[in-house]
Amino acid sequence: MFGIRAIGPLIGFVACVAWTETAWGDWNEPFESPETTWTVLDRDCHVFRMREHVRRFHEAHSGHGCEFLRITADRGTFVHFGVTAPPCRVIDELSIGMWVRSDRPGIQMLASVVLPRSIHPRDGKPIRTVLRGASYADAGQWQRLRIEHPESLLKQQEASLRFQFGSSIDIREAYIDMIVVNVYGGPGDTRVWIDDLDVAGEIRASVVDAESQGEGAASLPRVRVVGGELRAGERPFFLRIIEHRGEPFAWLKGLGFNCIRIEGPATDEQMRDAAREGVWLIADSSVELSDAAPPCLLGLTRAPLGSDVSPRTPIPPTGAGKPLVVRPLVAGKPDIRSNTDPDEADMRIARLPLIGTGDELDDMASRIRQRVRGSNETAPFVVPIPTEPPESLVAQWAACPGAMDGPAWLECEQVRLLALQAAVSGARGILFESRNRLDGDAAATRFRARSLEAVNTELGVLDPFLSGGRCEGAVDVGDPRLNGHVVATDRATLLVVMRRAPEQQFAVAPYADRPVSILVPFLSSSAGVFELTDAGVRAVGSERVAGGVLVEMEQMGIAACLVATQHDVALNRLIQSTASARRRRAELAVDHFALALELLERVRSRRPVTDGVHARRMGDASIRLEQASRLLAMRDFRSVELLTRQGMNVLAAVRREMWETAAREFPSPAASPFCAVFSSLPAHWAMAERLRGRSWTENRLSAGDMEDSARLFDSGWTRSPETAGTRVAVVPDAARLGRASLRLDGLPSEGVLASEAWERVRPAMESPPIAVPRGHLAQIRGWARVEGADGRVALRLDHQTGDVIAGDRIGPSSEWREWTLYRFFPEAGALRIRLELEGVGRAWIDEVTVQFIDLSAP
Repeated sequence: MFGIRAIGPLIGFVACVAWTETAWGDWNEPFESPETTWTVLDRDCHVFRMREHVRRFHEAHSGHGCEFLRITADRGTFVHFGVTAPPCRVIDELSIGMWVRSDRPGIQMLASVVLPRSIHPRDGKPIRTVLRGASYADAGQWQRLRIEHPESLLKQQEASLRFQFGSSIDIREAYIDMIVVNVYGGPGDTRVWIDDLDVAGEIRASVVDAESQGEGAASLPRVRVVGGELRAGERPFFLRIIEHRGEPFAWLKGLGFNCIRIEGPATDEQMRDAAREGVWLIADSSVELSDAAPPCLLGLTRAPLGSDVSPRTPIPPTGAGKPLVVRPLVAGKPDIRSNTDPDEADMRIARLPLIGTGDELDDMASRIRQRVRGSNETAPFVVPIPTEPPESLVAQWAACPGAMDGPAWLECEQVRLLALQAAVSGARGILFESRNRLDGDAAATRFRARSLEAVNTELGVLDPFLSGGRCEGAVDVGDPRLNGHVVATDRATLLVVMRRAPEQQFAVAPYADRPVSILVPFLSSSAGVFELTDAGVRAVGSERVAGGVLVEMEQMGIAACLVATQHDVALNRLIQSTASARRRRAELAVDHFALALELLERVRSRRPVTDGVHARRMGDASIRLEQASRLLAMRDFRSVELLTRQGMNVLAAVRREMWETAAREFPSPAASPFCAVFSSLPAHWAMAERLRGRSWTENRLSAGDMEDSARLFDSGWTRSPETAGTRVAVVPDAARLGRASLRLDGLPSEGVLASEAWERVRPAMESPPIAVPRGHLAQIRGWARVEGADGRVALRLDHQTGDVIAGDRIGPSSEWREWTLYRFFPEAGALRIRLELEGVGRAWIDEVTVQFIDLSAP
């Protein structure tokens, strides 16, 4: 019958909870919504078919609805279905019951119990056992099944548990986290109706991740690198790192983070807190640590993750019992684009700045893979992604004090796309960059926190693929409007599909809400295809066609996670993990929707001209929000998902249209820092008013006409050293104006692949320093023409003063194209312009000028 072996591996995958504070309360599931609740866990039958699994109305024991299951099985002893319940301490006052009707006797009710004080010696997780309740006997009639006096039942099992696991078994603080029913009634068909599940007299626990609880002070394993994977003990895992800004560790863990990056060396108190909460730390270190360093100290670094690491301040080498050494993937420039760091490391950081730049978000995963291949690194790597606008942009908006209504924010869809792109790049973790506290009360701060919790919840469901899967790279899914990336394990394949649209690093584009067809070239015809949604796992229709399997999706949001598998165990684990999180994901979706609506209205209120069409769309979104809130209370999670997705798409359309109206005033959206993200548009409108009636100075850049090579270098222009395949020169007969232009040649040398050349071949020219007075706005203008193969060539136009770095990219074009960059300088400094070619190709540059406007006076 039912044993620990049968249920342990599957229920152990659930994000269970351990009790830390207690409160009396009752819980019930009335089965009145259209969404099914029970999910299949495991069975010992060789043949098993789920014939029907629905909510049926007008057949209930009470109310209107009940859950109906019809299965077919051959010889065996159990087919287990489960439903997660609020964690409740095992005490005799606890009573668990439900009503059951079946056409066969033998249906039995059970409960899964976690022993948080007893750690399994094999996997380091809390040991589990089960409590058996009453069995069904009256075929064809409704019968109440109960589990009563659970504490006494558990004490009866204590001796057998000690015999199995040893004398260290401790049943104190045990709690129930799942109700289970064995629906096996014998060979053949069995029909079961279930209604009115309730848990009464409980002491409810506050929510704490039990899997991490098992990795707490008693058993938090050392993290090590094995074959390109990060492993906690023997288990691969995916890092979700947050930069610490003073928030309680427990609160950050509640958002789904399993690792915290702190500045400076870790204090004893911080390491105790981390061990107690079951999270790892990455800290700075100026002293060598012994083998006795606590396992919670995952890694050490001597510099901010993603910046250069000076050879004068090395990290001491580590051994098998010490923390990992964490370094940038490559060092030398703040954005980590060249000069491979020679120091050894256990884990690398691969940075790729995107927000507010000319680099397309759609290409992020492929460019990260190119960067890693070009670095010749084999250590696992982590990808940093921003959770708020970069500090360099925030400094620009100081030119318009008072224009912004609260802190600027990124769209939640941008954060999700950045995280998914990083996840499918082959990374073994994501570093969520954060400059400000996440536990503040401002709407933008709460919006950011909800965005990160939603992303972490999705990453948690995908963890089996991301932690130990093989990154197969991008695949053509038969639709140029979609990106497809594959991560495979031995039992299942994950296909992450994201909608393509230009310039989503500035503002996410809305999508047409219509059916989507996806061609999957690698898929076996025998594998089922399932979508992982906020409301659970949903089967997706598919058919074999020429070139692969065609997957039909009636609705798709900005991204979809599809799993192909023919293994029941893999599917059951995904069903269980999504089911355990669907209520919270629905709550997050509604909260997100409400905050997005509020923040959009704040930006609209700063717009000089109102738009009636946008106002009507906002009204439509408000109606959808009210409907979603009502359906959330009814536990109709599928409808909540649909309504919030549609409503967020309406808001995305309004944001995108407003942003495009502002950005079209410039040759490129990256030209103005005031259009870098949607939430900065009030600064754009304020800047337009400040510039009204002001005049630009004369050109302050010497020899930018590129007419004479000698004059160019005499003026202080410098070029990068020439290597095989690269050349920087003034050439005649190719000018936009005048007689000559600057040409950058980038051709890979022998033995360098074209994909590696993207990182290694970088001919460049840098201007002399240009004095910038305090409080001035600079306008840098020029013309470029680019030739290259496969659309991978770009011209980077960087200028910098102090820590401010900005730029744009210009793709291949047969015609001359104008480019412009605007940047505000709150303090006096020196401006340098860097003209750089990335990848394989050739670029011509001409008529570069720099002008200023004085904004120091009101």
